This record gives sequence, structure tokens and C-alpha cells, in this order.
Amino acid sequence: MNIDSIYPSLFWNSNEVKDVEWRDINWMLVRKHTRRLENSIAKAVEYHDFEQVRKLRRIWNSSKLVKLLAVRKVTQDNRGRKTAGVDGIVVKDGKQRLALADKLELDGKTLPLKRIHIPKANGKTRALGIPVIEDRAKQELCKGSIQPIYEVMAEPNVYGFRPARSTHDAIEAIFSSIKGKPKYVLEGDLTAFFDNIKPEAILESEVIQMTDKKTQKQIQAWIEAGAIDKGTFNKTEKGTPQGGVISPLLANIAFMGLETMLKEWAKTWPGGKRNNMDSLNVIIYADDFVVLHKEEKIIKEAKERIAKWCKDKVGVELNDAKTHISHTSTGFDFLCFNIRQYPVTTNKQGFKTLIKPSKNSIKKHTDTIHDVLKRNKSAKQEAVISKLNPIITGWANYFSHVVSKEIYKKVDHIMWEKIWRWVCRRHNSATRFMQSTLKCA
Repeated sequence: MNIDSIYPSLFWNSNEVKDVEWRDINWMLVRKHTRRLENSIAKAVEYHDFEQVRKLRRIWNSSKLVKLLAVRKVTQDNRGRKTAGVDGIVVKDGKQRLALADKLELDGKTLPLKRIHIPKANGKTRALGIPVIEDRAKQELCKGSIQPIYEVMAEPNVYGFRPARSTHDAIEAIFSSIKGKPKYVLEGDLTAFFDNIKPEAILESEVIQMTDKKTQKQIQAWIEAGAIDKGTFNKTEKGTPQGGVISPLLANIAFMGLETMLKEWAKTWPGGKRNNMDSLNVIIYADDFVVLHKEEKIIKEAKERIAKWCKDKVGVELNDAKTHISHTSTGFDFLCFNIRQYPVTTNKQGFKTLIKPSKNSIKKHTDTIHDVLKRNKSAKQEAVISKLNPIITGWANYFSHVVSKEIYKKVDHIMWEKIWRWVCRRHNSATRFMQSTLKCA
């Protein structure tokens, strides 16, 4: 690609970016270049050409275009772009972004994280670690060259935090595995997964071993960066805290091998290896997973093996409160969906698999609507509508691919009642106002 076509004064060998206006950079061509480089790294891994992998990664880490795109993502595109780290710095204009891109380098240095706590649905809090802007840009730079390696080596039924994969793909995989036969289900969850991952699970993985020493040193520095919580510095010797750009990828890398371990175990059962492997289904999304099999004793033994593997390999434990063994005939929840097989007499199987929004997701959605109305008791109707519409549309779109018609009706009625109460509290002439509100909506 001709770099002059992206911007005339931006060259490969320049030591700094000079006379460049941020708004004049052709981002379409920058993205095209980085995608091509990512694909080349992935192909080299696939062909086991590790010398070419190292060469391409050196090009990636030194490329001005890759650095510019990394800075753009963390300072302009990402939702957390206005959140500062412990240094209080937020990059807002083009000159600052260009200066950051010019000095961006994996140097093995890092600043501590800013620890913040956000409330969870169960009343507890989740600790997030917010890196400074420069570290976020470094993580984006580092992530871009590691992701292609991971994608080639990743297990087929891992769906969390991967490009072109979503929660809906995981639900579809579950449906495909149970649509022909009822099965027992192990619903798995890990305790404080991101915070307790052993450094060895990341640094000694096959993916990270394919990178260079400089990258490994930088990742280790992020793991040991420490965090400042309410003015107090706390050491961190393990984990990849939620809040970092690269944390989801490192968590996926640390968790690699669970599906392979279970499939290897299935090969040892009596009977055909292929049939045994196909009969055991594993679907993983971040730290949540389900294991499916027609025999309960297999599921119980799988739970024991998974608990031991997670403790020994990753350094995390199963969350007993959220890990259950159930059956598809009674249903189970996964990723806010409820999957259940209902008895019917209209087919030879004797059951029908239906996937619906879970009760918890319905309650959480209606509670969110209630909170918005409660916080905006005296707001104008237009302001309330502008706040509610994205919430309603997003929730409805998420569940639009499953059996949601009756639940949509129920939720719609609940929302109508809540909005009507808001109207009656806000206005004396409630009926006339409601008619005007419906026209605006």
C-alpha cells in the first residue's frame, strides 16, 4: 500500500509524525492496512511459519499506521475515552493523539491502575481497574498482533470476546446440541475469574510464547502494575483486571484448553472415540460455560474434572453458588436466556426446545425502566422518551431471535403501567398528556 495515499507526510521510517492533521488521515486505508497485516499474521500461524510470525509482529509493533489506529480506538472510538487513569490525563484533540502515537512503544513500563467499584445485581460490587490512556493505547497495540494468533489456535466453542462471535452464536450452539435429544446440563461459573488468573496461565500459554520477549515483559508489567484504591496502593501479582483493553483476550488465552481436556477424556470412554466426543458438548463464554451430555454421571464427573483443571491450570475455583446440574426438561439460564424442552404430542420426539428471555433479565429490564422514571420525576416528556427508547430498543433487539412474543406483551404492559404512574404523578391532566406522549413516541 502506498503510504502517501493515507497522508503525504507519513512514512514508515520517520522517527516522528510531522505536519499531520488528525482529521485529514484516511482512516479507511489505515484500517485496510491493519486488517491485511492481521490476516498475514493469522496465515503465518496457520502454516506454522513462526519466523514469518515474528517478522510480521515486528512490523506491526513499529508501524506508525497501527499506532495511529490504536490511539484512535482508545481516545476517540471507545466508550471509556473520557475516563482518566491515575494520572488524570484525558486525550481530547488531534495534536495530543498524534503526540501519543509518536511515542507509543512496548517498553515494559506501566502505571498503576485506578480502582473503581461498580454495583452488581446481587448487591455486591465488581472491582474494575482503569489504566491510564497511554497504557490503554499500548494494550490496543499489543492486542492487535496477539488476537490473530489466538484466533487460529482457539477452541471452536469459545464465543466470548472474539471478533464475529456473540452470545447469540453460543445460544445457537446450545440449541443445535440439544434439539434432537434431552440432556443433563452443568451450568458453570468461576469465582472472581479475572482477578485470580495465575500469571503462568497467561505467560506460559502457546499463544504468548509465540510473541517476543518485549511483549511478554510488557504483559507481565500489566499483571504486576498494582492498583490505587481510594489513595492506597495495593499490589497485584495475579489476574487481568476488568477495565483494561487487553484483559478479555488475556482471560481467553488463560482459559484455553478446557474443551480439549474434556474431549480427550471422552476418548477414554468405552465405544467409538468419535461418537463419544460428539456426545459431550461444551459451550464457553468468558467465565461462564455449560457442559451437556445425556448421562448425569458423566456431567457429575465432568464437574469434578473441571474444578481440578481450573484450580491447577488457571488458579480459579468454581463458584458453588452459581454452578448447578440440571436437565433440559426443567430448563436452565445462560447469558440471560432460558433454554428449556417442553413436552408436546405434536412430534415423534415428544418435546419441543424453546428459548426465551430469562426471568432475571425481564426483572432487570423492568427495574431499569423504573429507575429511569424515578430519577426523572420532573423531566420533560421528550427527555424521558429519549432515555427510555435506547433501553427498550436494545433489550428487544437482543431477544428478537428467540421466542419472545408473549414476554414482549407482558413487559410492554408492565412498562405502560409504570409510565402511566409517572404521568399521573407528573401531570394533573394525565389522560390528555398520555395521548400527546404516545404521539411523540
